[in-house]
Amino acid sequence: MTTTTTTNKAINKIPIIKNENNNDNNNNNNNNNNNNWEELKLFKNKLDLKKTLFSAQSFIWKEIPINDIVNEYVGVIGDNIIVLRYKEGSEQDIIEYKFIDSEKRTNYDSEMMKREDRIKILKDYFYLELDINQLFKKWRNDEIKDDNDETLHQLNKQFRKTGDKFLGLRLTRQNPVDCLFSFICSQNNNVGRITKLVNTLVYRYGSKITDYQGIDYYKFPTLNQLSMATVQELNDLGFGYRSRYIVESCKQVIEKGGSQWLNQLKSKSHLEAQKELTTLMGVGKKVADCVSLMAMNNPNAVAIDTHIYQISKKYLPSFTKKSSSLTPKLYQEISDLWEKIFGEHAGWAQTVLFANELSVFKEKSKKIKTTTITTTKIKEESNENIINNNNNNNIKIEELKNEKIKEEPNENKKENLKRKIITRSTATTTTTATINDTLNPKNKKKK
Repeated sequence: MTTTTTTNKAINKIPIIKNENNNDNNNNNNNNNNNNWEELKLFKNKLDLKKTLFSAQSFIWKEIPINDIVNEYVGVIGDNIIVLRYKEGSEQDIIEYKFIDSEKRTNYDSEMMKREDRIKILKDYFYLELDINQLFKKWRNDEIKDDNDETLHQLNKQFRKTGDKFLGLRLTRQNPVDCLFSFICSQNNNVGRITKLVNTLVYRYGSKITDYQGIDYYKFPTLNQLSMATVQELNDLGFGYRSRYIVESCKQVIEKGGSQWLNQLKSKSHLEAQKELTTLMGVGKKVADCVSLMAMNNPNAVAIDTHIYQISKKYLPSFTKKSSSLTPKLYQEISDLWEKIFGEHAGWAQTVLFANELSVFKEKSKKIKTTTITTTKIKEESNENIINNNNNNNIKIEELKNEKIKEEPNENKKENLKRKIITRSTATTTTTATINDTLNPKNKKKK
């Protein structure tokens, strides 16, 4: 089995958490008495599953309520369905997990994978070798006690405001192929729409593992499987201009050496990896830095999109007068400054502040909706977080709306505006219909 190798590029200055899980033999066989759950102890090295898995790092995880207290988080890593939950009574300091293979065997010990391998995969995926408490202290700059101290940077102050809320949001370390094509889908998109496209890609071109609680789960498609996709086919699935990016970049990666070429970028610096990745069609600095951060062992990589640019303008007034758009020079200046303030894990710190801007984590913006979907016909609804099912099995999932609700004008304003437009119009039926569509967005057809 292939696992991700941790490099020493940017972890030396933060205390390493000892792995004592392998010494615990309470749950190390396949026939334990708790439905095959195994345990991963965190030792106060906090992992907030919800905030980590739904912070726009990965788009393939589902949250499944089991009862009023317990939620399961289900996704795929490699060839296995992964089920995670907190052990009841552990104060979220023990993660219970299942690895389910294609034969529906749970936490099955074989020559290829044993319990210590499963623990290593989870520790690797969630950067559990690093002490998150020490990282947050550094990002808050706790050495300065007074919040009003002029030497305390505004971004450190912001961390002091959001730290308690997001302590436990960890960086994820993903497979480079999965990460690359997921973030090619992310361009000019909201989280709900990205989630839909990524899952469409997985269900259409990936290989089925098995089902869990009535839902089919698929592995992310390999490069060979993705190479079967055509631009027209992806267009029909709703990928738009990204269709060509996916097809062409897949060809380029294969020509460069495939997964081996991507994996060797893990040994390169952030800027070296960025340079290599931007040779691919449709991959700019932002996408390259997302991949470098979440799949290339470069936690210092700061992916600057509109959200982070706005954060930078808000807290870094010197940037507001330089440029109204994010030029390559300004991109690098912002990236350098974030690394100067937050250090060698600046990309992780940026992920936390980015998550604070997501509506899914804003209390007033939580709008839970239940919908029924089928993988054979995926409707394009850009404001919904859609997870696909297979073989016409309709499922219900909880979704969080990712766009703010725009305030509509009141009825009096609508009527006044409508009368003015009709009075000045020379057309009849067509004009009236157009006006009604303009005044009432609900009448518009979805694009």
